[in-house]
Amino acid sequence: MEYLRRMSLPILGFGFIVLGLFFAFRFVEQSSETPKQYLYILSYPNFVKEWGPGPEIAKRFEAKYGIKIRWVEASNAGMIIEYLASNNEYPIDVVLGLDILSLEKAQKTISWKEVSVKGIPFIKDIGSLYTNNVFVPFDWSPMTFIYKRKQELPPKTLTDFTKENYVNSLGLQDPASSSTGMYFLIWILSVMGEEKGFEYLAQLKPSIRVVSPSWSAGYSLFQNDQVPYVFSYFTSPLYHHIEEKNFSYQPIYFDEPHIYALEYAGVPATCNNCSLAQKFVLFLLEPKNQDLIMRKNFMLPTVSGVKDKTEFDFPQSIDLVPPQAFKDLLDKKESLLEKWRELRL
Repeated sequence: MEYLRRMSLPILGFGFIVLGLFFAFRFVEQSSETPKQYLYILSYPNFVKEWGPGPEIAKRFEAKYGIKIRWVEASNAGMIIEYLASNNEYPIDVVLGLDILSLEKAQKTISWKEVSVKGIPFIKDIGSLYTNNVFVPFDWSPMTFIYKRKQELPPKTLTDFTKENYVNSLGLQDPASSSTGMYFLIWILSVMGEEKGFEYLAQLKPSIRVVSPSWSAGYSLFQNDQVPYVFSYFTSPLYHHIEEKNFSYQPIYFDEPHIYALEYAGVPATCNNCSLAQKFVLFLLEPKNQDLIMRKNFMLPTVSGVKDKTEFDFPQSIDLVPPQAFKDLLDKKESLLEKWRELRL
């Protein structure tokens, strides 16, 4: 399924990732065209495959600016950065798919061009807090636990999950190998504080049925009714609603604020078609293209008004964890992972 393939990207096996990068590099290396003839864009495979928004975005951009796009694939945000650090023969013009967890490393690895987004009507909070004229947010989603309607009424608070009736019911992902797992860990610690957060995780242990190495592995168990609740994207149920007409999948609205995933576009300083690259990033933010990304990538638009009166306009408001609550946590991910391992979940 398109959405499930896309969502599994951040946590593919290392061997497959390396193989994907090998073929991406071969594609560029074997091209007989000069870089100026194309706009080279580095992104994850399921943005650029036929079921994703990439092909139509490329068609629309060529119609407007008269230049073709050549996609270069890397399997996740971490491997995108590795590709940029190791391959300079053919300059990448645009990068799509960096996230909150990878921004700092991306900024330290290579230099980036500014992209002015003055006048773009970003949604409240996301745009004003994360637009720095270098990395530009183009889609996002809050994160939560997903359940099916046949389950009992879902909890209202995270502490409810420590109650006896939720024993052996949660599907999590390992933050050492999964970006969704890291989002969960950051969520708990940012909402509860580091000390109390790890105390909560220890108390949560009886309720955890499985800690999967990847999002896809955990979500598959959930789909097959092997686990009643799984940590995932707030938009996950929308895939099932829209593509499968299955409305049993539902997100939980917690009283606590939700952590969120946010994807960015950026223009490396080593770009070849720099002016067009900057125009492409702004092109992504045009309402019709934001709508396409929303419907093909099953993520929310970052531009105001695009999701209004669509299936993506959630019936309830969602409180979000303020960035200042988790920025310091992102700076010490390795020490947090060590404490996570000590819990032996």
